[in-house]
Amino acid sequence: MGRNGLVLTYGPSQGGAGVSDLKEVHVYTTPPQDQGPLRGDRVKLPPPARRVEKERSARLREIGTLARQRDEAAATALAQILALDPDPTVRAKAAAALGKVGEAESAMALSMALMDQDPSVRIQVARASGRVEGDQVTPTLGGVLMGDPDSRVRREAARVLGAVRT
Repeated sequence: MGRNGLVLTYGPSQGGAGVSDLKEVHVYTTPPQDQGPLRGDRVKLPPPARRVEKERSARLREIGTLARQRDEAAATALAQILALDPDPTVRAKAAAALGKVGEAESAMALSMALMDQDPSVRIQVARASGRVEGDQVTPTLGGVLMGDPDSRVRREAARVLGAVRT
């Protein structure tokens, strides 16, 4: 087996807003017969990968804008992103934003998202639920604490429950 290395190069996105885009990927390999120093082969991201990153960046900027609005329309849009977006990073950011918006719509969307397939989304949902529901979150997060298959999600639920003042 040869040795492998990977270097990811990020740079500022064209849209700004503090988001970085993946610009280059460098894959370093050593042939199996030569275990000497690593040799670098430069690999540019194919256009579809760049397009996917640009789309993700645009959705993340949209979430930031909605979070700053803090109204019912923003909560509805964020709830829809949380429920339907295929990217777990985007869904997790939408959950965090719903925690800042704090409308009644937020609580319902967050409780439904506790069944998301991705643990990183469920962790953000647990955090946001504590901000949105306050004391009412105890039964919901108690269920997460007792039944979520991922220990990181259970740990976050315990942390949020520990912060509830009831």
